Amino acid sequence: MIQDGNRWVLESNIRGESVLNFILCLPQPIFYDAHYTGAESHTAEFIYGKLKSVIEDIGPSKFAAIITDNATGAILQQEPNTIALVKPVDTCWGTCLDAIQSILRYKVAIQIFVVQPAVTSTIKCNLKDKILGEELWSELEKAECLLEPFVKLLKIFESDTSLLSRVYAEWNKLQITINNLDLDLLQKNEIKDLIDTQFEFAFHPTMALANLLDPI
Repeated sequence: MIQDGNRWVLESNIRGESVLNFILCLPQPIFYDAHYTGAESHTAEFIYGKLKSVIEDIGPSKFAAIITDNATGAILQQEPNTIALVKPVDTCWGTCLDAIQSILRYKVAIQIFVVQPAVTSTIKCNLKDKILGEELWSELEKAECLLEPFVKLLKIFESDTSLLSRVYAEWNKLQITINNLDLDLLQKNEIKDLIDTQFEFAFHPTMALANLLDPI
């Protein structure tokens, strides 16, 4: 099913109860769902949560735009800092993991953003398609899994309580972790070669001796 858009309305029924109506345009408008909000405050977080739920159920890639009335739009704009993406720092590459995780954390919010009428006309179609598709997010998840063990290793070595005896053992654990990642054999071998090269550069016999005397 291809959707040309999604429109949702915040209004009251004949009993004066607040209700969220979700209407899909295919392009003909079709009623999708209604949610009675009761005493729930119509905050940006609440409204975003309801939008997110509907979009995830249907599939973000099926949306071309999201249209709200002025009142709802004003509510959503009250909290512009709700989404906070992390920018990598050149001198601390561990922040690359933080950046990727922040993007994944706000996946649906980013997808909602690119289908807003005011935004969709300003970005390239191929970029929009990538954001709404699954391949980009799958690759980001793989990158997250790849970086996590390296960042963990860095934190161990940078710790004030780090022991020399842990270095050798942790490097070996890193090799095992790479083997368990969802990567093809060529990618795993390339990563292992990089690990071996870096280990040869940093290795000193005292590391192995420390591990023998104080095995981890």
